[in-house]
Amino acid sequence: MISNCCRVVRPRRRRSIVAFRWLLLHGAGLIVTGCVPETAVREQTCDSAYQGKDFSAALNLCSELAETGSVVDQFRVAQMYYMGQGVQRDLRKAVEWYQIAANNGSPDAQERLGVLYENGEGVPQDFAEAVYWYKRSVEGGSHTVEARNNLGVIYEQGRGAKKNLHSAIRLYEEAVAKGYPEAHYNLGRLYFEGDVFEQDVVKAVNLYKVAADAGLAEAQFALALSYETGQGVPKDQSISLEWYESAAEHGYIPAGVLLGWRYRRGEGAPVDLIKSYGYFNLATALGSDKAHYGLKLLASSLTSVQIADGQEFSKQLWTIYQETQDL
Repeated sequence: MISNCCRVVRPRRRRSIVAFRWLLLHGAGLIVTGCVPETAVREQTCDSAYQGKDFSAALNLCSELAETGSVVDQFRVAQMYYMGQGVQRDLRKAVEWYQIAANNGSPDAQERLGVLYENGEGVPQDFAEAVYWYKRSVEGGSHTVEARNNLGVIYEQGRGAKKNLHSAIRLYEEAVAKGYPEAHYNLGRLYFEGDVFEQDVVKAVNLYKVAADAGLAEAQFALALSYETGQGVPKDQSISLEWYESAAEHGYIPAGVLLGWRYRRGEGAPVDLIKSYGYFNLATALGSDKAHYGLKLLASSLTSVQIADGQEFSKQLWTIYQETQDL
């Protein structure tokens, strides 16, 4: 039995590095005559080294600029320490540089500090501190969509701040307008549940689709459920199964467990013990005790050839999963 309850999308611990395409020099165009200022040359070299993925050189060059007060490079250096680019990953130094950039008014650094305090990553978990930095980021940057979504979740749930559904909805809508998938999912969830808005499953599904197409596993699972039950879309078991598989391959453990049982029992899917083994195995590798139990139970009834085939399918699923995490 599948619950109609959808999961709130919170900030993720593993984040892709923010794309740096900012204007590094003041003014839309710079016409240089005579001598080129050393700082301008150095900044361009820092940027080109980073964009060229020569991270060791970029860290040295950008650190010099960060030390002289370049907020863009203070944030860039923080990201490099956080991601371990050109240096061993160092959360302490990352937090130090995020703090410096945030204090100097970088909305992106303020956003990242909010995420770190909410997750308790590199700093003690502190929801009130997360709220403080998310607010500053939202106030200072129209582009900081993650801060808007995460602050919306906090206001919706009342963690670290007084519950405020009006503010939560406003922040979700701002992030949706900027195309942020997690906000599409969270706003869709509110329309689906019907506790805050009048229930509108069609609008919910349309929001889920945007997030699902962007690769958000929670939205893919919710969309699969909608196609299975015919809520907001015509009922279609084959499309539902495709979205469950996509959610599992993107690392959503409940989808992997569900598919393991379905392919074993032939419920909403043809019986396929090899696929059952693979999805149970993937979810087990991601930390699910329920999947591990299902895998052990299944393996006890399989032949050695079937287990070998199941392990080969498991490898394929793991490769797909890793590719989704690198996007």
